[in-house]
Amino acid sequence: MKNLLFLHLIILIFNTKIFSQLGENPLIPEARRVDWSNAGLTINRPEGYNSVIDLTKPPYNVLPGGDKILNANGLELAISNARTEQGWKVLFFSLPGTYKFGRTIRLTNQDSNLVIKGLGSDQVKLFFETSSSVDHCFYFSGDNYWRRNPITWKLY
Repeated sequence: MKNLLFLHLIILIFNTKIFSQLGENPLIPEARRVDWSNAGLTINRPEGYNSVIDLTKPPYNVLPGGDKILNANGLELAISNARTEQGWKVLFFSLPGTYKFGRTIRLTNQDSNLVIKGLGSDQVKLFFETSSSVDHCFYFSGDNYWRRNPITWKLY
């Protein structure tokens, strides 16, 4: 019985030590830790937009449940057209549903003032069916701008 009690005590001390370190996360070096206290907030966040492009309207016709190749073509056309305008632009998914895309959507440093929005994560989902497991949903390329201002994206 003493051995069992001793074993429980050791497990309790060990678990307390582990859980007390979870907040510190000792497995990630200090230099590689991220401060998430302002996640989603940026200094250059636009207060208003110069133009809003509804992706579901002609000539883009990006539709939920639509053809994945036609949807990719429409989104790329909207991105290309947005590059010709000045100021903040929004590409907007105005209908609820799942939008399928058949290839990687490429963005460059010319698209740094482009915002892609929808009705909300509970209503609009972007689904990418690419030809290979190493393809990206969105691929960013450009000059030194990206090295000076790195962007990290996660799609769920």
